[in-house]
Amino acid sequence: MFFFLRGTPFIYQGQEIGMDNFERTDIAQFDDIASKDQYQRALGEGFSPKEALYFVNKRSRDNSRTPFQWNSTKNAGFSKNEDVKSWIELTGSHKKVNAESQINNEDSIFAHYKKMIELRQNGKYSDCLIFGEFIPVELGNDEIIAYIRKYKNQQVLCINNFSDKKQKVELSEIAKNIDETEIKLGDILINNYENVENDGKVLVLEGYQSLLVQIL
Repeated sequence: MFFFLRGTPFIYQGQEIGMDNFERTDIAQFDDIASKDQYQRALGEGFSPKEALYFVNKRSRDNSRTPFQWNSTKNAGFSKNEDVKSWIELTGSHKKVNAESQINNEDSIFAHYKKMIELRQNGKYSDCLIFGEFIPVELGNDEIIAYIRKYKNQQVLCINNFSDKKQKVELSEIAKNIDETEIKLGDILINNYENVENDGKVLVLEGYQSLLVQIL
């Protein structure tokens, strides 16, 4: 959703392999002073230690400060010395989520990011995605976030399902946002599923499906 907006996209370390947030079981495991303060404020407001820890786990800046997960070894590859202790604990997901397991996997999150970068920088629609007009798409479905990028004779739709359930979107509803009575979808530029369900009138998105698609 954010990668094809106007402006300069950025990738924070670990994002390109799908690193997740940690879940700490004790406030002592946090390094960030703001997180510790938040924990104490929550206790002062009457929340239980369990509730306060839940809040901190969700919002802590330490989530983005964990070591990058290069591989599945004990230290996730940031040090070959197993006795070395990192500045902050790992997320605990490095056995499954790590760069080594994704670099040569065409279906990985890492490969998906590479496709997005190549499309934006060197693709047929690069000018549209970099310089094009941003048109927000207003829909009646709050689970869908969509927008259109328009440049000269090119129009590209970015549409994303932020729920785990199938969502239906009428193409005529999208068309209204660019003052058209109807539109057709052309080339699929980016898709995190193998297929797209579209009968020419209704687009059906699978749970968490995200598309970048040409508008004809």
